[in-house]
Amino acid sequence: MGVHTGRHRGPRAADPAPADTEPGEFRYCPEELRTTYHAIHDDGSRTCWTCRTTTPAGETQ
Repeated sequence: MGVHTGRHRGPRAADPAPADTEPGEFRYCPEELRTTYHAIHDDGSRTCWTCRTTTPAGETQ
């Protein structure tokens, strides 16, 4: 089957933002291997709008 990178998936426009988020920003997503739009959580972590991967606070690439 191969490795799934998530690049084939587009943003899910109908999905609501997680409850504890602020307006997002474009950040590098380790799952997508590219910059995507992320929701920023109160604790500093962020969730990719494309693949829904949550990256812990302070983790940068």
